[in-house]
Amino acid sequence: LNERAEKIDELGAHMFISIHNNALPDFVDPFAKERGFSIYYYHPQDVGLAQALEKNFRHTVGLPSEGVMEADFSVIRNSPQVPSVLIENAYMIIPYQEELLRQDRFISILADAITNGIIEYVNPQWAEKQADKQKSEQVATVATNKI
Repeated sequence: LNERAEKIDELGAHMFISIHNNALPDFVDPFAKERGFSIYYYHPQDVGLAQALEKNFRHTVGLPSEGVMEADFSVIRNSPQVPSVLIENAYMIIPYQEELLRQDRFISILADAITNGIIEYVNPQWAEKQADKQKSEQVATVATNKI
């Protein structure tokens, strides 16, 4: 994992996003509570990226959000030079989520959520424009339905 942090410098990366699928230890009941995706950060300066990603996952992916959480994962702890987060997309141990992870369409949805989260983090005005666009589309839909 330390090699990944070294690559950040070597490649001149502007951010680091470690993408995973979640699992649980054998003794944990996967159905004891609602489970879905989660976004982790370590350094305080990474919270904004984590929040932008979580927001876009929440609006796009269709799984429950377990939220944005601070965690001492070495892969993000050892990369303080750029915004760094770790994403847990879905649980491989929960049958319907495991099935989603096998679908190309769902993988594309995850990629869109990550892409849009990055864009929103880098350019907050983009998110405002997207929200305005969605409101305009909703108004147009309501107007069309009334005709």
